[in-house]
Amino acid sequence: MDGPDACIAASLAPAATVQKVDGGYRLTGRHGFASGVDHASWVIVSGLIKDGGRPANHHFLVKPGDYTVDDDWFAAGMRGTGSKTIVIDDVFVPEGFVLAAAALVAGDGPGREVNHGPLYRQPLALHAGLTFLGPMMGTALDAYDYFVEWARGRAQTAGSEIVQEAVARTAADLELAQLSVRRILAAARTSGSLELADRAEILRDYNRVAELLTESVDRLFGLSGTSGFKETSPMQQKWRDIHMMASHVSFTRANFQHYGRMVLGLERDPKLVVF
Repeated sequence: MDGPDACIAASLAPAATVQKVDGGYRLTGRHGFASGVDHASWVIVSGLIKDGGRPANHHFLVKPGDYTVDDDWFAAGMRGTGSKTIVIDDVFVPEGFVLAAAALVAGDGPGREVNHGPLYRQPLALHAGLTFLGPMMGTALDAYDYFVEWARGRAQTAGSEIVQEAVARTAADLELAQLSVRRILAAARTSGSLELADRAEILRDYNRVAELLTESVDRLFGLSGTSGFKETSPMQQKWRDIHMMASHVSFTRANFQHYGRMVLGLERDPKLVVF
């Protein structure tokens, strides 16, 4: 519970009601999709702070004992993440435990002052989608391996030109997806900073990779027949899981819009969030 290795779960959507008080803020709210919260001690929840201008999202670090967990995670996919709801009821959070979401978006959070590794200096655009693309990539690769092995054992299936084409398309899509992510990470390692245009390109590619991976699993699942829907079939689990991950807010249409607006010479839309 204490020390630098404490486990923290987070819910970053601004769901809290926030009241400014002496020395900090008082929060009340329900914060869903807090993956891994059963294994966490501290949690991070979010809410809007209204200070003159436009309300801005902020993240609040809440200590153990100041929150409860509502066991409401009963989902079709990603059942093992335990993404339950954090419940905050009139809890005080000191000023020093508050961070503006904009700081993470820009990659200039206070952690960079004491942590000199690149992880603490990169904008959230580099990490948000990547958090899901890792398990999505593994899910799609595993689905491919399972389908190929399954099809090899069925002469009629393996002999189908439709199946052969699907296997080839999927193999190419999976390789392209991996190459795209590797290119982004290689550029991030060598770059001193990522400008807004870089972030727009990253978000564009992350979205497209998520589509390639989801389409790959869909393609193979569609050729798995009725047996693919059986609870004993790994294909139905991978199909559910990858669609669940692809639905995350990290892959909204806005990620394409950032890049499109930039290429078309339009100003950045202030209503669109650059993760």
